[in-house]
Amino acid sequence: MPVTRTSNQRCRVHVRACEPFKASHLYGERITSRVYAVFSYGPHWPLFVNVDGRWFANTEKYSPTTTRHASYASPGSRYTPITCEQARNLVRFAQQDAAMQRAAAA
Repeated sequence: MPVTRTSNQRCRVHVRACEPFKASHLYGERITSRVYAVFSYGPHWPLFVNVDGRWFANTEKYSPTTTRHASYASPGSRYTPITCEQARNLVRFAQQDAAMQRAAAA
């Protein structure tokens, strides 16, 4: 699926659809077929992670800009609050699982 360029203010439609997008220091990407994540400034700060249709939100604060990014990208009011480290772990585990599956298929 191609990555759509959009503004920060208009990214929510892509987040809710779990579509890849790139905005200003804010982006969303599909990690695996089951995991989608939204990042502020890079993989070190995942804002939202969707696993099998269930949203998780990093509720830690980093800066006024990342707080604004979270406001723009919020998928809605139904999410499970987690720490930044927990959000990074969800992404990391999905990446490792995908790599192991690729290796097993080779």
